[in-house]
Amino acid sequence: MEIIRRFALMVVLMGSWAPIIWAASEPSVIQITPEELENYEFEIEETPFEVSSPSIGQRFIIDRSRRTVRDLLARTVGSTRLTEDESDLGRLQVLIDRRVIRNADVETWQALGVVFGDLLVTVHGLKWVMYEDELGVSKALQWRDTANFVFPVTVFSKRVQFNESIDVRSIFEKISADIKAFKQEANRPQMPARQQTEQFEMEW
Repeated sequence: MEIIRRFALMVVLMGSWAPIIWAASEPSVIQITPEELENYEFEIEETPFEVSSPSIGQRFIIDRSRRTVRDLLARTVGSTRLTEDESDLGRLQVLIDRRVIRNADVETWQALGVVFGDLLVTVHGLKWVMYEDELGVSKALQWRDTANFVFPVTVFSKRVQFNESIDVRSIFEKISADIKAFKQEANRPQMPARQQTEQFEMEW
Protein backbone atom coordinates (compact mmCIF):
# COMPACT_ATOMS: atom_id res chain seq x y z
CA MET A 1 0.00 0.00 0.00
CA GLU A 2 1.33 3.37 -0.96
CA ILE A 3 2.17 5.85 1.82
CA ILE A 4 -0.22 8.79 2.04
CA ARG A 5 1.73 12.00 2.33
CA ARG A 6 0.59 15.56 2.96
CA PHE A 7 1.78 18.39 0.76
CA ALA A 8 2.15 22.14 1.29
CA LEU A 9 1.09 24.53 -1.45
CA MET A 10 3.83 27.03 -2.30
CA VAL A 11 3.91 29.96 -4.65
CA VAL A 12 7.16 30.81 -6.42
CA LEU A 13 8.27 33.28 -9.02
CA MET A 14 8.77 31.58 -12.40
CA GLY A 15 8.48 34.42 -14.88
CA SER A 16 5.02 34.91 -13.35
CA TRP A 17 3.59 33.71 -10.07
CA ALA A 18 3.10 29.96 -10.52
CA PRO A 19 1.47 27.77 -7.85
CA ILE A 20 3.22 24.47 -7.25
CA ILE A 21 2.91 21.55 -4.86
CA TRP A 22 6.13 20.21 -3.39
CA ALA A 23 6.32 16.59 -2.25
CA ALA A 24 8.20 16.41 1.04
CA SER A 25 10.71 13.84 -0.16
CA GLU A 26 10.62 14.34 -3.93
CA PRO A 27 12.96 16.65 -5.90
CA SER A 28 10.39 17.30 -8.63
CA VAL A 29 7.36 19.57 -8.52
CA ILE A 30 3.83 19.36 -9.81
CA GLN A 31 2.39 22.48 -11.40
CA ILE A 32 -1.29 23.23 -11.12
CA THR A 33 -3.36 25.65 -13.13
CA PRO A 34 -5.07 28.76 -11.70
CA GLU A 35 -8.39 26.95 -12.14
CA GLU A 36 -7.14 24.02 -10.07
CA LEU A 37 -5.75 26.41 -7.49
CA GLU A 38 -9.15 28.07 -7.10
CA ASN A 39 -10.70 24.75 -6.06
CA TYR A 40 -7.73 23.52 -4.03
CA GLU A 41 -8.48 22.73 -0.40
CA PHE A 42 -5.70 24.07 1.81
CA GLU A 43 -4.78 22.34 5.03
CA ILE A 44 -4.96 24.83 7.89
CA GLU A 45 -2.80 24.22 10.94
CA GLU A 46 -4.74 25.38 13.98
CA THR A 47 -3.07 26.96 16.99
CA PRO A 48 -4.14 25.28 20.26
CA PHE A 49 -6.12 27.55 22.55
CA GLU A 50 -8.27 27.42 25.66
CA VAL A 51 -11.38 29.44 26.45
CA SER A 52 -12.80 30.18 29.89
CA SER A 53 -15.31 32.53 31.48
CA PRO A 54 -13.84 35.68 33.04
CA SER A 55 -12.98 35.22 36.70
CA ILE A 56 -14.28 37.57 39.39
CA GLY A 57 -11.03 39.54 39.17
CA GLN A 58 -11.17 39.74 35.40
CA ARG A 59 -14.80 40.90 35.50
CA PHE A 60 -13.75 43.60 37.97
CA ILE A 61 -11.08 44.82 35.52
CA ILE A 62 -13.63 44.92 32.68
CA ASP A 63 -16.09 46.85 34.86
CA ARG A 64 -13.32 49.28 35.85
CA SER A 65 -12.73 49.98 32.17
CA ARG A 66 -16.41 50.83 31.74
CA ARG A 67 -16.25 53.22 34.69
CA THR A 68 -13.17 54.88 33.19
CA VAL A 69 -15.06 55.63 29.97
CA ARG A 70 -18.12 56.89 31.84
CA ASP A 71 -15.90 59.25 33.86
CA LEU A 72 -14.38 60.56 30.61
CA LEU A 73 -17.82 61.12 29.14
CA ALA A 74 -18.95 62.96 32.29
CA ARG A 75 -15.99 65.34 32.06
CA THR A 76 -16.22 65.77 28.29
CA VAL A 77 -19.93 65.82 27.37
CA GLY A 78 -21.59 65.99 30.79
CA SER A 79 -23.19 62.55 30.57
CA THR A 80 -22.16 59.09 31.74
CA ARG A 81 -24.75 57.31 29.63
CA LEU A 82 -23.71 54.25 27.65
CA THR A 83 -26.56 52.46 25.89
CA GLU A 84 -24.63 49.58 24.28
CA ASP A 85 -26.21 50.37 20.92
CA GLU A 86 -24.90 52.19 17.87
CA SER A 87 -25.40 55.59 19.51
CA ASP A 88 -22.34 54.73 21.62
CA LEU A 89 -20.24 54.96 18.46
CA GLY A 90 -20.76 58.71 18.41
CA ARG A 91 -19.89 59.04 22.09
CA LEU A 92 -16.62 57.21 21.61
CA GLN A 93 -15.84 59.30 18.53
CA VAL A 94 -16.31 62.50 20.55
CA LEU A 95 -13.73 61.34 23.10
CA ILE A 96 -11.30 60.57 20.29
CA ASP A 97 -11.89 63.76 18.31
CA ARG A 98 -11.48 65.97 21.38
CA ARG A 99 -8.18 64.28 22.19
CA VAL A 100 -9.02 63.75 25.85
CA ILE A 101 -6.82 60.64 25.98
CA ARG A 102 -3.05 60.89 25.73
CA ASN A 103 -1.53 58.63 23.11
CA ALA A 104 0.66 57.00 25.72
CA ASP A 105 -2.33 56.14 27.94
CA VAL A 106 -2.77 52.58 26.64
CA GLU A 107 -4.97 51.55 29.56
CA THR A 108 -7.60 54.18 28.78
CA TRP A 109 -7.52 53.47 25.04
CA GLN A 110 -8.14 49.83 25.89
CA ALA A 111 -10.99 50.87 28.18
CA LEU A 112 -12.61 52.37 25.07
CA GLY A 113 -12.06 48.98 23.44
CA VAL A 114 -14.01 47.28 26.24
CA VAL A 115 -16.99 49.60 25.75
CA PHE A 116 -16.74 49.03 22.00
CA GLY A 117 -16.78 45.30 22.74
CA ASP A 118 -19.93 45.69 24.84
CA LEU A 119 -21.62 47.17 21.79
CA LEU A 120 -20.57 44.17 19.67
CA VAL A 121 -21.93 41.84 22.36
CA THR A 122 -25.34 43.50 22.25
CA VAL A 123 -25.60 43.87 18.48
CA HIS A 124 -24.20 40.49 17.45
CA GLY A 125 -25.00 38.19 20.36
CA LEU A 126 -21.40 37.54 21.39
CA LYS A 127 -20.06 36.91 24.90
CA TRP A 128 -16.97 37.96 26.83
CA VAL A 129 -14.44 35.17 27.42
CA MET A 130 -10.79 34.75 28.30
CA TYR A 131 -8.80 33.38 25.35
CA GLU A 132 -5.49 31.70 26.12
CA ASP A 133 -2.90 30.45 23.63
CA GLU A 134 0.88 30.22 23.40
CA LEU A 135 1.11 34.03 23.34
CA GLY A 136 -0.78 34.54 26.59
CA VAL A 137 -4.27 35.40 27.85
CA SER A 138 -6.54 37.97 26.19
CA LYS A 139 -10.04 39.28 26.69
CA ALA A 140 -12.09 38.26 23.68
CA LEU A 141 -15.61 37.98 22.34
CA GLN A 142 -16.84 34.55 21.29
CA TRP A 143 -19.84 33.61 19.18
CA ARG A 144 -21.67 30.74 20.85
CA ASP A 145 -19.26 27.90 21.58
CA THR A 146 -17.49 28.12 18.23
CA ALA A 147 -13.86 28.90 17.40
CA ASN A 148 -14.85 32.37 16.19
CA PHE A 149 -13.43 35.26 18.23
CA VAL A 150 -13.16 39.04 18.13
CA PHE A 151 -10.51 40.93 20.13
CA PRO A 152 -11.94 44.43 20.65
CA VAL A 153 -9.86 45.61 23.60
CA THR A 154 -6.86 46.69 21.52
CA VAL A 155 -8.82 47.91 18.48
CA PHE A 156 -8.09 51.58 19.30
CA SER A 157 -4.79 51.34 21.18
CA LYS A 158 -3.11 49.60 18.23
CA ARG A 159 -4.24 52.29 15.83
CA VAL A 160 -2.91 54.97 18.15
CA GLN A 161 0.38 53.09 18.41
CA PHE A 162 0.79 53.24 14.64
CA ASN A 163 -0.51 56.82 14.31
CA GLU A 164 -3.57 55.76 12.33
CA SER A 165 -6.74 57.82 12.19
CA ILE A 166 -9.72 56.35 14.03
CA ASP A 167 -13.20 56.28 12.52
CA VAL A 168 -15.24 54.38 15.09
CA ARG A 169 -18.23 53.72 12.85
CA SER A 170 -16.05 52.51 10.00
CA ILE A 171 -14.27 50.09 12.33
CA PHE A 172 -17.62 48.90 13.69
CA GLU A 173 -19.00 48.26 10.21
CA LYS A 174 -15.88 46.37 9.13
CA ILE A 175 -15.88 44.14 12.20
CA SER A 176 -19.65 43.63 11.92
CA ALA A 177 -19.22 42.43 8.34
CA ASP A 178 -16.54 39.98 9.49
CA ILE A 179 -18.80 38.70 12.28
CA LYS A 180 -21.69 38.15 9.88
CA ALA A 181 -19.35 36.29 7.55
CA PHE A 182 -18.09 33.85 10.17
CA LYS A 183 -21.65 33.28 11.41
CA GLN A 184 -22.67 32.28 7.91
CA GLU A 185 -19.62 30.04 7.59
CA ALA A 186 -20.30 28.36 10.94
CA ASN A 187 -23.92 27.69 9.93
CA ARG A 188 -22.96 25.84 6.76
CA PRO A 189 -23.53 22.07 6.84
CA GLN A 190 -20.29 20.27 7.70
CA MET A 191 -19.06 17.10 5.98
CA PRO A 192 -18.20 14.00 8.02
CA ALA A 193 -14.69 14.20 9.48
CA ARG A 194 -13.27 11.47 7.25
CA GLN A 195 -14.44 13.23 4.08
CA GLN A 196 -12.88 16.48 5.26
CA THR A 197 -9.56 14.73 5.91
CA GLU A 198 -9.46 13.14 2.49
CA GLN A 199 -9.58 16.52 0.83
CA PHE A 200 -6.09 17.23 2.19
CA GLU A 201 -4.49 13.90 1.47
CA MET A 202 -2.84 12.80 -1.76
CA GLU A 203 -1.62 9.30 -2.55
CA TRP A 204 1.69 8.78 -4.35
